[in-house]
Amino acid sequence: MIGSKRILLIFISILLIVITFNIGYSANNYVTIPDDYQTLNDALNAVADGGTIYIRDSGGFYAFEKAQIDKSVSIIGIDGTPVIGCKNDTYLLIEVLSNSSLTIENIHFKSSIDKRIIESYSPYLNLKDVSFSYSDPLVIKNSQANEDVDITVTNCSFNPKGPVIDFSYNANGSISFVNSSFSVEGIEVRNSNGSNLYINGNVFNDSGIEIQGASDSQIEVKDNIFDGNKVIFDFNDFSTSNLNISHNKFLAPTYYIYNRDTQNTLNLNYNWWNSEDGPSIDGSSVFNGNIIYDKWALDENFIHFSGGNIIEGQVSLKNSFNHGGIDVNLFLDGSRIDSTYTDRDGLFSFNNLGPNNYTLTFQNNGYNTVAKEVYIHNEDININTELKYNSNLLDVNNDANVDNLDISEVSNAFGLDSTDVNWRDKYDFNRNGKIDLLDILIILRFREDE
Repeated sequence: MIGSKRILLIFISILLIVITFNIGYSANNYVTIPDDYQTLNDALNAVADGGTIYIRDSGGFYAFEKAQIDKSVSIIGIDGTPVIGCKNDTYLLIEVLSNSSLTIENIHFKSSIDKRIIESYSPYLNLKDVSFSYSDPLVIKNSQANEDVDITVTNCSFNPKGPVIDFSYNANGSISFVNSSFSVEGIEVRNSNGSNLYINGNVFNDSGIEIQGASDSQIEVKDNIFDGNKVIFDFNDFSTSNLNISHNKFLAPTYYIYNRDTQNTLNLNYNWWNSEDGPSIDGSSVFNGNIIYDKWALDENFIHFSGGNIIEGQVSLKNSFNHGGIDVNLFLDGSRIDSTYTDRDGLFSFNNLGPNNYTLTFQNNGYNTVAKEVYIHNEDININTELKYNSNLLDVNNDANVDNLDISEVSNAFGLDSTDVNWRDKYDFNRNGKIDLLDILIILRFREDE
């Protein structure tokens, strides 16, 4: 009996230790400022690798000392958007070491202009819904060669200084700035050393993009808005042949665009310059270096382009002498962007189109619809196709069948032409302006093929 009690006590003791350990471990998976800790450093020391630090919006301002991040951690603002800055004697707020990863969401960093908020050497950095004001916001670096980087900045704002990419070593992977805003100063790339850079869907206000070095990097600048009083592009010590700038809206009245790559031409085609007349280069704007922009967007929806390509072709109606009136529709991303009708010979065309994947549909009453996928690169496209008739064309008495009754009705109209008062278009299957033997043969052949 005594032995059983002792075993039970040992079991209870072990269970309490396990429960206590699990509770402690679970708590370290997330901590909250200011509920659990008052400072960012204390929270970092307490949170587990892979854990989360929640910072509650206090309605005031958090002033933190420099913090070094040497683990995988997320920092997320809750109950509003907390405002965080550096203490007076702190130059750098957050240093992200190379053996770590950092995610920050829903934080407003605000400090004096001489304070740096984030300096990251980590290949894994994710910023979402983060705003930076009156500070040196973000410098992205690396500490070893050939790392696979995955750095994403989404829905963030930078004012008045922008982020800087300054790699010392070759890198793989990508850096993305998406749906963010940049005021006064834009994105500066001192060196991206092989990592691909995607700048998509952002708004630049009185700012732009400066690339001083980006050896072996592919850079895409697409679907952005450049607004305010001016836009600045400066490309130096970088092969602009690796640069794709298209489908952006240049709304600012003044442009300062420099291509210092003497070996390659900077291609600024397929952008909207706030006018169907293209960029307005007056005395205050500067286009310096080898730059082309002759194929500009004629509308802000990027449907038609000056000097763009043509999709044209010929559509025929089977066994018909007249191929006019065929409904031709042009679709882009599932939306109809243009339409036309063929002439008597079946000819059609769409002009001033830019590089993209398009869908063409060809429709005519009584004929099967045909769809064609077309990709335009930088060349005109020619399409030829035929529409085959169906039972709707030949069911002249509208009883949902093509039978002897239809044949009889067409036969009774035999010999009529389009000038006759009893003329009916529906009997003229071959569209030659008369009811003749060919019309009879068309309906008989259709009956045989069924």
